[in-house]
Amino acid sequence: MRDEKKAPHPVILCVEDEDDLRLDLVDELKEAGYTVIEARDGVQAQARIAAARPDLILCDINMPGCNG
Repeated sequence: MRDEKKAPHPVILCVEDEDDLRLDLVDELKEAGYTVIEARDGVQAQARIAAARPDLILCDINMPGCNG
């Protein structure tokens, strides 16, 4: 369970290689009150997961480099 003092809102990692779609998803999630981090591909996502330990990952399946 996440320490409420560190992050009052669940952290969501949004992984999407299409910039416009990723930015729209991030904006909607932030407006809903979530803390959001983002990645453009699976390789970048792996680094974000190790650093931030998100509560939820929304991930595209087909991406360059490393698929979801």
